[in-house]
Amino acid sequence: MKVYVQFLTVGTNNEIVDAMGSSGVFILDGRNNLQTQIVDAMKQFNRLNNSVLNLGFVGFQIQKGNLKESHCVYRWLKDNHNAIINENNEWLSK
Repeated sequence: MKVYVQFLTVGTNNEIVDAMGSSGVFILDGRNNLQTQIVDAMKQFNRLNNSVLNLGFVGFQIQKGNLKESHCVYRWLKDNHNAIINENNEWLSK
């Protein structure tokens, strides 16, 4: 199964949105269990946010499937960013 991380950022209306560009998605090893995938996603999140680029990502989602059709298996947001999920399982800012 294909597994990837979709990094999240804050949009122009203060909503949580998918990060764009080549850094917005990170392919994970689908042979690993979810715990290992979370660790790998967190390492990449920290690399991108603590680099010279400081991309300002606020969280990530681990997705299973391909880039056109997938479902979320794990979500994480930084502690200092408040967000809620609506009835359609979409991120909304508080």
